[in-house]
Amino acid sequence: MNRAPLPVGFGLRLNPAARRTGVVVWGGAPWRLLRLSAVGAGALDRILSTGVDDRRDGVLARRLVDAGLADPVPPAATTTPTVVVPVHDRAGELDRCLTALAGADVVVVDDGSVNAAAVAAVADWHRARLIRRNRCEGPGSARNRGLASIDGAADVVAFVDSDCRVDVNALRLLAGHLADPTVAVAAPRVVPAAASRRTVLARFAAARSPLDVGLHPADVRPDGRITYVPSTVLVARRAALDATGGFDESLRTGEDVDLCWRLHDAGWSLRYDPTVRAWHAEPATWRDWLERRRRYGTSAGPLARRHDGRLRGPALAGLAAPISLLRRHDAELPLRARAAIAVAPVRTTVAVCRWAVPLWWPVATAAARRPAPRRLVAMAFAVTVLDDWRRRRPRLDPLRYAVASLADDIAYGVGVWAGCVRARNVEALLPRLSASRRRSDP
Repeated sequence: MNRAPLPVGFGLRLNPAARRTGVVVWGGAPWRLLRLSAVGAGALDRILSTGVDDRRDGVLARRLVDAGLADPVPPAATTTPTVVVPVHDRAGELDRCLTALAGADVVVVDDGSVNAAAVAAVADWHRARLIRRNRCEGPGSARNRGLASIDGAADVVAFVDSDCRVDVNALRLLAGHLADPTVAVAAPRVVPAAASRRTVLARFAAARSPLDVGLHPADVRPDGRITYVPSTVLVARRAALDATGGFDESLRTGEDVDLCWRLHDAGWSLRYDPTVRAWHAEPATWRDWLERRRRYGTSAGPLARRHDGRLRGPALAGLAAPISLLRRHDAELPLRARAAIAVAPVRTTVAVCRWAVPLWWPVATAAARRPAPRRLVAMAFAVTVLDDWRRRRPRLDPLRYAVASLADDIAYGVGVWAGCVRARNVEALLPRLSASRRRSDP
C-alpha cells in the first residue's frame, strides 16, 4: 500500500518514548534517529501546535508516525460502528456489555451456548440482533459470522467481547483513527474491571493483565514496542478485513495476533490508543487465571508456523548497538541521544532475561547440577521481577509480586512448550540473532 500523507485535520504529538533536541528526533521501538532540516524542524513545531494543514505537513507527519517517533491525534468522528459481540454462555456479563453499548447497532453471535435461552433473552431485552450457532466453533469464527451478517454499506465495524464493557463514545473515538486511509484497526487500552482490590490476584491483575498493553500510544507492528492488540475490543475497517480474510477460524487462541500481523503484511497500519479505555472482567480465581495464561501460551507454536521468525525473542544484536549506531551517526549527536545508545546493551540484557525466564528457567534449573548455575538462574529471575516491579509499581510488595509472577510465568511457559510441541516448531523458544524480522508468509 502506498503510504499516503497523514490527512489534513489530524493533530500530532511526539511519542512518550521519543526525544527531540533541535533538528534531531530519536527514540521509538525499534530505536530510530531522524535528522530534520531547519525548515523541517520549523514545520514540525507548527504541526505539533496546530496540526496538519496541508499535504507537505502530512508527508512529514507520516514519516514521524511510521518511524514510531510521533502519534496521530484523529479528528472527532461522528460515525458509530456496528458492533459484533461473540458470546458463549455468560449471560450476566453479556447483559453488562450490551448495557454499556446502548445506542449502538449490535449483532450478538451465540457460539453454541449451553444456556442459549438465557443469552437470547438478554439479546432480546437490549434489542440486539441474534445469530444462534448450534455448536461452539471459536471466537474468531463467531466474529467472522457476525461480520458477514452486517450490511455491506457499513464501512467501520467493532468487535467487543461479551465479558468487556466499552461505551459508544469510546468506539467513536477509535473510529476517528480510520479517517487515516492507511489505518485498518484501532484499539483501546483494556484494563481490569472494577472489583475488590484487596486480594493478591486482583492487585496482580491490575498490574499484569495480559490484555493491558500499556500506557503509551503506538503504531502496532511486529517489530514495534507493541506487536499486536487483543481482539477484546477492536474497531476495524471492513474493507481491510474482507481483503485479508478476517480472523483465522482454525485458531482458538492467538487469532488476534495473527490478524494484526496479516494486516500489517498487507500494508495496513494499526493504532493503539490508550486514551480510550475498555474494562474487562478478569478471572476471579488463581486457577482460572493460570489456566488462561497456559491457554494463551499454547498459541505460540501455531503462530510461529504461520509467521516465520516473528515469535522469536529479543534480538541479541542490541548488545552491540552502541558500536553500530555510533559508527553510523557522527559525533554531533546530542548528548542525550548518545546516552540512550550507550545503555542499549543493558536494556537488551533485561529484555532477553524477561523473555527467557518464563520459558527456560525450569529447564535451566533442572539441567544445572551445581549450585553456581542455579544461583545464576535465580538471579536472572530476581532481576527481571524487580525490574518489572519497579516499572509497574503494583499495589503489592516485591515478595508477593515475585511469587505471583513465578506462578504466572510457569503457567505461560508450560503453554508455550505445549503449543510448540504440538505444532512441531521451536521458533518461539529461540532468540533472534539480528534486529531484522523476516516477512511472514501465512
